[in-house]
Amino acid sequence: MHLELACFNLESARIAEVVGVHRLELCEDYTSGGITPSLNFFTEARKLFHDKIFVMIRPRPGSFVYSEEEFNTMLRSLEKFKSLGADGFVCGFMNEDQTINESQLSKFIEMCQPFPFTFHRAFDQVHDWKTGLDQLIEAGCNRILSSGKGKNAIEGFTRLKEMNVYAGDKIIILPGGGIRSLNVKLLMDELHPVEIHTAAIVNFSEGKDVADEGELREMISCMVRP
Repeated sequence: MHLELACFNLESARIAEVVGVHRLELCEDYTSGGITPSLNFFTEARKLFHDKIFVMIRPRPGSFVYSEEEFNTMLRSLEKFKSLGADGFVCGFMNEDQTINESQLSKFIEMCQPFPFTFHRAFDQVHDWKTGLDQLIEAGCNRILSSGKGKNAIEGFTRLKEMNVYAGDKIIILPGGGIRSLNVKLLMDELHPVEIHTAAIVNFSEGKDVADEGELREMISCMVRP
């Protein structure tokens, strides 16, 4: 089982390398849920972390409905990070009516090749999740990051379980949202995920958006099946 860390700073990348996190989702601005990181941030993180780095492409906070100009900016960012050595990309494209923007999705996945693509938690806004999941499979999406439409993965547990069953082996359902060492075993036992997503931030109320090393170590320990 793999652990993906939502990484918002270089200190978190350093900690991820030390404790053995399997993959980073690199982004900035924790309070907004993440936006496109700077090229310099990626370059420095690449020096610190030697496993896979997936880059979030999101040009601004707010909705996931993008204008043509914004979408073109996202494609240019994608090309830059590909040239720098990114291992995959994370994004989401919506229409105003809570459906997936299939045109932007298809173009973005085409431009991602040969690297994997994760549709992020924008998916939790989709009105008809089964139709949305079918669209992502058809488009060639590799995984969906989701909290099951809940504020966190525990609240959305039932939906995540339904998504896992419906998806089968056609696409990876990546549970995320409030997953910590205290609840990761429950999710493992009931959902049997192949990957787990966390930010492992435990002191954000004190203004700290750095992943907690002890929390990550405990999560990895919980994820090692006897």
